[in-house]
Amino acid sequence: MMRREDLFDVIGTAADTGLLERSEQFEKSRNRGVIWLKWSALAACLCFLLLVGSSLPWESLVPGTAGTPSTSGPGGVSSQEVGEPSSSGLESSIPEAAQPPESAPEPPAIPTPPPADGTEGLPMLEGRYGRMGGMGYDAVMCYDVSENMGSNPWTEDAELETLPVYRNLAYSSSGYRVYLSEEQLLSLAEWSAYCLGTRVESTEFERIRKENLWPEEDRLTGGEAEGIFARTEAGDEIRAFGNGGQSIIFAQPKPLPDDYSFTHTDTVVERGEAQERAAGVTYLLNEYDDMLEQLSGLEGVRDFTVDYPHSYSYSGKLDVTFSAFQDSGTLEERILNYNFSKLTFFAAMYENAWKGIGLWSVLPSAQKLGDYPLISPETARALLLQGDYIASVPKDYIRDGTIYDEDIAGVTLVYRTEPPNQYYQPYYLFYVELPEELDVEGLKSFGRFYVPAVSGEYLSDFPSWNGSYK
Repeated sequence: MMRREDLFDVIGTAADTGLLERSEQFEKSRNRGVIWLKWSALAACLCFLLLVGSSLPWESLVPGTAGTPSTSGPGGVSSQEVGEPSSSGLESSIPEAAQPPESAPEPPAIPTPPPADGTEGLPMLEGRYGRMGGMGYDAVMCYDVSENMGSNPWTEDAELETLPVYRNLAYSSSGYRVYLSEEQLLSLAEWSAYCLGTRVESTEFERIRKENLWPEEDRLTGGEAEGIFARTEAGDEIRAFGNGGQSIIFAQPKPLPDDYSFTHTDTVVERGEAQERAAGVTYLLNEYDDMLEQLSGLEGVRDFTVDYPHSYSYSGKLDVTFSAFQDSGTLEERILNYNFSKLTFFAAMYENAWKGIGLWSVLPSAQKLGDYPLISPETARALLLQGDYIASVPKDYIRDGTIYDEDIAGVTLVYRTEPPNQYYQPYYLFYVELPEELDVEGLKSFGRFYVPAVSGEYLSDFPSWNGSYK
């Protein structure tokens, strides 16, 4: 049997879906052509004048209102509040020339897609996830599976009969994210620059090369902009994507007090240090709450729950992702917040500092199809045991090629939101212990197996439970 280390050498680990997505985007950006847009002062002024007065119904980003139209201002913030400079203290470190204009720009006009009318009932779904979202060997190494589940608000005793499903309007079978127009992408970058206390200095659209599309792709023709890369006068780097997500790297990392630890290094991290670093994220939520609320359209970030799912390498090195979400409201609202409205924090490489943020909500480019009935965790477990699951774990890595009940170490519920997913729908995620001997005492390997949580009567290509527990 091929050793897992050998497989990693060939395809790399894809246990962290965020890492997988970043690697895909890096490879694409190397291969696709780009067009530099050199804006004259007149063109920039005209673009700004066109954007002034526009509004952004960011209610899809506001916790608890996903997919629901709203008459409130952008992100629940009035136009007077938007015009106020951030009180995060960021302005004091920006050169005079990079100060934001006296008249603040409005947030970009990105209407929230209206929900499906529902006159023909709930549409049929496909019980799978996108091909690129499932590439690689999806397994993690932990001492206990709860470490990788993080702060997911769903628990096995949750009493949920339905959950919403969304159509990904930025869907592409090739994995590209195209929904926002070039004007909206530029406006999004300019608004983020304003929130940082500076202006956009240069832009570059990231365009799709036709030869990089999958043969069956019928929505894209090549040449479309799936994102924009902007550099600010202060030196910040902003990437806005066609599904509404953003990644921002600051010109200068923002240091944390010595009482906190927030560093991403290549040294071995002791078990238990993740909790110490999570305290650093809590500090950032309090210190930069005004700026974070302006950037994201979310409210009350000081009270957000820090999420830090983590796993380990063969040598015991800790790999952890830090994010935060609003863990309040109904259970459904908390689940949607956890999966769709997170703030992700990037630690500096070799210093105790915060170097950037990810705003990964995809709901601005998603249409709610309706609330779908769910199967129970017990039914999903039965489907798993009879071999009806979705996974990228080779059968050679499973004991006897079969999943046994005693090997199931835990279960949680997640939405898969990678770009190649046509629908954002819930899955039960099962952790199955694999018969792999690891060098670090107490460390175990767990494969991750997915079973659609939506009732089988609404799935066109996934079997329903046959009633057997064998």
